[in-house]
Amino acid sequence: MSDDLKREFSKNLNDLLYKNGMSRRDLADKIGVPYTTVCNWCNGVTYPRMDKVEMMAKVFNVPKSRLVETYNVVPDGYFFLDDDEQRIIEVYSHFGEEQKKRLLEYMEMWEFLSGREEK
Repeated sequence: MSDDLKREFSKNLNDLLYKNGMSRRDLADKIGVPYTTVCNWCNGVTYPRMDKVEMMAKVFNVPKSRLVETYNVVPDGYFFLDDDEQRIIEVYSHFGEEQKKRLLEYMEMWEFLSGREEK
């Protein structure tokens, strides 16, 4: 397993632990592995088997890709963007003020109509 993959997994796992207010020991207990194993994953020393990745994805209620793929960190460092979200921000950043205003109005209208349809 490459060091890059281990490092990426470690970053993602630590982020999910933080966001979920979960300790390494909590995760170890939930998926039935030794505490030192989770520490090794968090420190980028080892990489988990796929069955353990699946178990962690269930614990965090995220797709497996959230643990194993590269995500772009938003500057505040507290959440990640997938490729589609990154692209949306990139396109939006090139809009003029009028285009941004119209897009936001459209999004608000769509959100309103979508919420009304679900009821």
